[in-house]
Amino acid sequence: GSARFDGVCPTAKGTTKWWDVVVTVIRAESGEIDCFLCVSRDITAWKAAEESLTLSEQRFRALADNMAQFAWMAYPSGYTFWHNQRWLDYTGISAVEATGNGWQQVIHPDYVDRVVSELALALEKGDPWQDTYPIRGADGEYRWFLSSAMPLRNEQGAVVLWCGTDTDITEQRRTSLRLMTKQRVIELSHEALLVWDVDEGIILFNRGCEELYGYKKGEALGATAADLLKTRYPLSREALMERLAAEGSWTGEVRQFSNDGREIWVDSRLELIRTGGRQFVCETNRDISERRKADEVRNLLVGELNHRVKNTLAIVQSIAAQTGRTSGTIEQFIGRFNGRVQSLSSAHH
Repeated sequence: GSARFDGVCPTAKGTTKWWDVVVTVIRAESGEIDCFLCVSRDITAWKAAEESLTLSEQRFRALADNMAQFAWMAYPSGYTFWHNQRWLDYTGISAVEATGNGWQQVIHPDYVDRVVSELALALEKGDPWQDTYPIRGADGEYRWFLSSAMPLRNEQGAVVLWCGTDTDITEQRRTSLRLMTKQRVIELSHEALLVWDVDEGIILFNRGCEELYGYKKGEALGATAADLLKTRYPLSREALMERLAAEGSWTGEVRQFSNDGREIWVDSRLELIRTGGRQFVCETNRDISERRKADEVRNLLVGELNHRVKNTLAIVQSIAAQTGRTSGTIEQFIGRFNGRVQSLSSAHH
């Protein structure tokens, strides 16, 4: 008969090559073996391509099975034929169970119909697809995922493969919901809260600001806070920003003006926040205009009182001096002094 194998053999020049070798028995008319026919075909290039393909497949599987995201692939019809190991480990189902429509069993029942119908529509149109929904883990708990699928097309534009990923967004979703709740509280707060970008102006102007300053949110967004409110800080803006950069916050009483020109005194707190290469200042202002007016009245009364007391003491001092000059004895001084002080007291009544 014949035999076939491949192996390595160097050429006469010492170059190592792979060969596809076929050995065939040649028999004489008597049936005895006469010789062997050996045909060797150079398959070095094919072997290199095979090894490259094997290496590429190994690298792909290593990448696909160790990437942070879940990954999957489907035929143009939408028939899913592959999930990476992370997806299988998370869901706890086998690759065979996940094939075809098997992946649908781990989608939350409240969302599966919507996901399947919208994905089918995207497959039919050949459009990229994206959705968010909960996927059940092997422990029975559901986590939220952002799922995406992109079509891979040939030179003629026909879809030949769908590549998809599932990204766990559970924590981001929780954080987003918390931030939305806090933002809602800030928006509805009656305390004036605004946030301004150091370079781009006001980006948040809540209801408390609208009530206090008389500007609508649309009028305030994008404006420079200090210019819009005509804020008078006890230090220059440059010094204020230097203080914020060094200490992260600043607190003090400042004078501002409303949309109708009314003077407003506020107890202001500024906090510098750095994120994403940008600088934001969170400004909280509490109206203390009435307190400032009360302080002014009190200071006026205290000043007037001090003035009157000084005048009264000056009069008493004059009475004492005059009484001392006209009195011969201590007893006589005391009697005259008390009488004059009583007269002064009666005059103030």
